[in-house]
Amino acid sequence: MFFPGGVQPRGHAMFWRSQGFRTFQDCCLKKDDSEFGNWKQMGSEWNETQDPGGLRGPPKGFYRRKFPEPHLGQWYFIAGAAPTKEELATFDPVDNIVFNMAVGSAPMQLQLRATIRTKNGLCVPRKWIYHLSDGSTDLRTEGRPDMKTKLFSSACPGGIMLKETGQGYQRFLLYNRSPHPPEKCVEEFQSLTSCLDFKAFLLTPRNQDACELSSN
Repeated sequence: MFFPGGVQPRGHAMFWRSQGFRTFQDCCLKKDDSEFGNWKQMGSEWNETQDPGGLRGPPKGFYRRKFPEPHLGQWYFIAGAAPTKEELATFDPVDNIVFNMAVGSAPMQLQLRATIRTKNGLCVPRKWIYHLSDGSTDLRTEGRPDMKTKLFSSACPGGIMLKETGQGYQRFLLYNRSPHPPEKCVEEFQSLTSCLDFKAFLLTPRNQDACELSSN
């Protein structure tokens, strides 16, 4: 989920190297990219519950069956974090964004529609196609071969976090089912991403009403 037409920022932040941790303190020490604090990468439950050693991998179709359903429907963009402010500059004109995720017209495909409410009151519709691949929960954006998206679930009510990686940029994005989630969810997101060296932070104003989502 990104706002097209933005800058291609400079540089990469550190990339996680170690394995699993359970607490925020562990996050600061290990910086793993599949589980940290209350956030967990979607699909990681396979290794934990059915393949403790991570040797066999999930059966064919596991991700296709298990992955999309919890993330379908409507979402609001809440906040973003990145190593530099340039990587978030594409969101500077935004007051709020509402998204709808639906199953695509082809297998292993998700359709994302959004309407952006700009700070000057305009409504800007956007749509993207995500592609799933069996054996991975990473999303690939049609028309953006450089871009990879990972999704993380959260214990925070109605929350989800995305990590977008492209050519020359990385950023974490926070979404919620509510346009105004509990403040502790945003505080946890900011603390976690800052710990991971994503020091630049952006909170969408959400002062205006969300635009109506287009059905096209």
